[in-house]
Amino acid sequence: MTTFTNRCYQTLAGFLDGIVLRSHARVARRHQEIIQPRLPEFLKANRQNFESFFPTPPPMPLEYIRGDVWERRAGLWRRDFTFPSAIPSGYANNNHAIVQTYAPDRALHFPAVISLHGLMTLTLIPYRPFFRAIVEAGASAYALELPYHLRRAPSGSVSGELFLRQIWK
Repeated sequence: MTTFTNRCYQTLAGFLDGIVLRSHARVARRHQEIIQPRLPEFLKANRQNFESFFPTPPPMPLEYIRGDVWERRAGLWRRDFTFPSAIPSGYANNNHAIVQTYAPDRALHFPAVISLHGLMTLTLIPYRPFFRAIVEAGASAYALELPYHLRRAPSGSVSGELFLRQIWK
């Protein structure tokens, strides 16, 4: 690759990073009054009752799990599956958990790695090299889309924007 091409890629990457960072900063400013003042109060009030944040969900019958057909993308086998969320919300998009599956062939392999994306992630494209490395090592990768993120975000909201509001209610 030429030096000129490298400079073009660096300029484009800087431009895209700037757009993403500015949009995240805008959303953070809008929600700053919700998050910042309540954090010490939240930590003090919930120090003794931490286990209540992680209740054991009821068992789920396998027929509740819905999956797409396997398809080959960029040398990996991939499919999505969904299941009802243990905590329903007022938003239809968020009432089902979505998991992207990556595997070496059209079967599930063990060990398996479950990955979670970052807060307010707009796409899982940057995670694909990580998923590829897992598959090349002979395991399956499961990428869980967090509540109110990606396809679970209600229309008209930024990925992850409502996640913070729901936590600080």
